[in-house]
Amino acid sequence: MVYQYVVTLKNTSRKYIDTFSLLLLLISALLFLREQYLSPNIKVPYLFGGFAILAIAAWNFYLRKKKKKNSDAFDQHRNQNSFLTG
Repeated sequence: MVYQYVVTLKNTSRKYIDTFSLLLLLISALLFLREQYLSPNIKVPYLFGGFAILAIAAWNFYLRKKKKKNSDAFDQHRNQNSFLTG
């Protein structure tokens, strides 16, 4: 049977899930680096991996803030235009 319509669901908790995921990633990377630092024999590849994870998480956080800033500016601009035309 083929239906002639599409149903979409709005995900209202994505922001909270992304924040929680980023928080868990940062905590795990910091604990991993702490264990590497306290270990008597530091393995350079593992240390590099921990710093790479932190760098990727920081880049993700930066992009998310940048996207939020741009979307806030877009919403403000849209609201101003709708006020003028509406």
